[in-house]
Amino acid sequence: MDSVRSSSRRSANDARLDVPSTVICTGFTSEQVKEAVGQGYAWLGGLAELRNVTYIDLPTSHWPMWSRPRELARIIGDVAKAYAPAARKT
Repeated sequence: MDSVRSSSRRSANDARLDVPSTVICTGFTSEQVKEAVGQGYAWLGGLAELRNVTYIDLPTSHWPMWSRPRELARIIGDVAKAYAPAARKT
């Protein structure tokens, strides 16, 4: 297991950095997460490289699916709808 965690594999395709990404901030505010990203905290590995990140605050705990499931589901649904391709007409 240690070799998996310490692996330094990196994707060579920089297009991955433009994929829209959403960070739902639960245990920390979005401002705290952004600050930690800027300071290079390892537990946020890779976020600083992403070029299209949206941060959403959901103040709760480490387990929002238990403490605020409706709000979490709404956020995930809204993100999915925002990036889903338009429905095809048949």
